[in-house]
Amino acid sequence: MLRRAPVEGDAFPGRAHRGSASHRSPAAGGQVPGPWQDAWYDSGVDAGSCTVGVFGPYGNWTYQQAVHDLAFWQRRFDTLDWLEKVRTPADVERIAAHDRKGVILNFQNALAIEDRLDYLDFFYDLGVRVVQLTYNSRNLLGDGCTERNPAGLSAFGVQVVGRMNELGMLVDLSHCGMPTTLDGIDISQRPVAVTHSVCRAVHDHARGKTDEVLEAIAAGGGYFGVCMVPFFLTGADRPSIHDFMAHFKHAVSVAGAESVGIASDWDRLPPSVQAIYGDVVRAELNFREEDAIDPTLETEGIESYDRLGNVTRAFVAAGYSDAEIRGFLGGNFLRTFAAACD
Repeated sequence: MLRRAPVEGDAFPGRAHRGSASHRSPAAGGQVPGPWQDAWYDSGVDAGSCTVGVFGPYGNWTYQQAVHDLAFWQRRFDTLDWLEKVRTPADVERIAAHDRKGVILNFQNALAIEDRLDYLDFFYDLGVRVVQLTYNSRNLLGDGCTERNPAGLSAFGVQVVGRMNELGMLVDLSHCGMPTTLDGIDISQRPVAVTHSVCRAVHDHARGKTDEVLEAIAAGGGYFGVCMVPFFLTGADRPSIHDFMAHFKHAVSVAGAESVGIASDWDRLPPSVQAIYGDVVRAELNFREEDAIDPTLETEGIESYDRLGNVTRAFVAAGYSDAEIRGFLGGNFLRTFAAACD
């Protein structure tokens, strides 16, 4: 959530949800690398959502890896006086008022619960508040966006959505295939979110969503976060903030200003990560050649989190009102988060 974009002349004290703010593993000993902390404070972001349960010694999306990562994050919360776990929307405001940073813990794949509904209760008690039903592949709940012949939610998937509604966990449909996405919106008794995606009407990528999804999200009081992943935004060689804004404006035109916000999902990758990232995500996360994964690309103007203030400037230049911008910078997400979790 952006308290205030760190750009000269910016005066919009909103909040901005960042989608999956970090996919990096917690540092040893519970500490956070200095540059990571500095970039977070420079960004003006008060709270972000961090994915757990992937890229670790126990494999991707496993129960064991989820518990491992949650234990690491808990050590951070216990030892760092500037970092705090977000359990409720009210926590975000309280944490920001004390100049600390908040983390909303999320799963980007429900595989960690295996075939056990009661594992949702267990992970809820550990602080997980956002669960994406699938990643790119098929799982026990439904189908992801790169499945060859995607279907809707399974019977177990319907049960999971129902239990998440009861517990107060936000249903995330960002990587889900279209039938599973529409099923999730229809079946959930609480508003749902597509926390980090793009608009297929602007650039036809598997990770994007159709106007039908945007309309359904808005009709149900949900949230659509526009991400900044360069190869999702455009097929051009030099993606830029202008490409991000094209998707953002389209989302607003279809879903309305009250349903849309920022979801970064991308930061400049160091060379050591670039060298393996493309191969890893294709081999282990079911991205395909046609998905054009290129870890060397950056979105010009928003290459890293400490440049998120440029998005606020772009909103001002586009003529959006103060109230709309406050919503984009997190107010819209917090409304849906509250409706799903309170």
